[in-house]
Amino acid sequence: MKAAALLLAALAVLALGFEADEGRVSYAGHKVLRLELQPSQLDLARGLEDVIGRHEKVDWWREPAAFSSELTTSDVRVSPAMMPKVEKYLARHGIAWSVMIADIEETATMQLTAVGNSNLADGWFNQYHDYNSTVNWIQQLVSQYPSLAKLVTVGTTYQGRTIYAVQVASKPYSGQPQIVYDGGIHAREWISPATVQFILFNLLSNYGKDAQITKMVDNIQWTIIPIFNADGYQFTWNGDRMWRKTRMPNKGSSCIGTDPCRNSATGWGGGGSSSDPCAEDYRGVKAFDQPEVAAVSSFIQKLPNVKGYTNFHSYSQLYMTPWGYTYKLPPTADYQKQMAFANQAVAAIKAVHGVSYTAGPIAPTIYQASGVISDWVYDQCKVLYSISCELRDTGQYGFLLPPQQIIPTGEEIMAAVKVMANTILTSQ
Repeated sequence: MKAAALLLAALAVLALGFEADEGRVSYAGHKVLRLELQPSQLDLARGLEDVIGRHEKVDWWREPAAFSSELTTSDVRVSPAMMPKVEKYLARHGIAWSVMIADIEETATMQLTAVGNSNLADGWFNQYHDYNSTVNWIQQLVSQYPSLAKLVTVGTTYQGRTIYAVQVASKPYSGQPQIVYDGGIHAREWISPATVQFILFNLLSNYGKDAQITKMVDNIQWTIIPIFNADGYQFTWNGDRMWRKTRMPNKGSSCIGTDPCRNSATGWGGGGSSSDPCAEDYRGVKAFDQPEVAAVSSFIQKLPNVKGYTNFHSYSQLYMTPWGYTYKLPPTADYQKQMAFANQAVAAIKAVHGVSYTAGPIAPTIYQASGVISDWVYDQCKVLYSISCELRDTGQYGFLLPPQQIIPTGEEIMAAVKVMANTILTSQ
């Protein structure tokens, strides 16, 4: 009888598509190294994929640029077992390096500690929150602001989780411009969902109090998707903190997941994406074969009059315009408007806390990346102001930004949100 009950429980887990508890991955002793790369060393840095890849999956936190005419940096996680081999390889090729994070596990543990720095939203932004807690919070928020907010379903993940969006407007939709923001497309980038939630809360809580936000909500419909890659995000809480991809298995491979930000149709399969299911930037078998990407893209495409979009990531402090899949620039008229807007946005960000972001097209600003969703939104949805934003920081904490920085990050990004809203409203 006991065996039968266990079997039924196991079948129930499989039926729901959720993973059984496999235990958390430990990153004790794992370091993040920052490589200082001369232009001639970019390909040599990629050689670490062979050194590490013979034994483990290489984990670039910031990939080497495809090419650069000046000194650039790249960040890579290295396990204790691989450290001697990596040190030897770097020394042999004269690549300068330093330790960015000495112990990932220690830093990740610190990230889970709530801070008492604010009573904003009853302390919600004093810590990070998993998928279920976030869903409960946004449901409560919608109930708290019924005249402004509406909860809608975007779609369903591979494991059966609901991808939610909150639409914010002060009146029924009547053709006004729309702005769409999403967070958490890459699972381990926790500051991204937190920032999107901060934007949502500010649009609702400051309506009728802040004149600019009131104007924004009166004249724009906002669609906020707090957690894009819900399966991957939850897995960073109960399985592997450094998980990046979706959680759908890959046929013929023991490696799970696809990079959802290499899975859109524009430029799909090009440089800056991989055909290897074990790679962190694996693009999938075909464009939109990940249910999360298919759901979000279909949802956005059906929204009328979308004029602005931002896909939030971390880290590197970058505010990036198309294109990612190519180093070529968009048509001159579009590019000039995009860069004028992006430069205003980064100036507004800096004015808040003095934090500098860099504006520019994705490929030359960070690296080539094909199949990114912001390229597709610009290309197929004709959204001129389609942005990929890399949030704080520039490497001290990387993906493990402490909760003390949730509110400051949100505050400076709200300045960019206001610039986007003003740019769109004045161009109508």
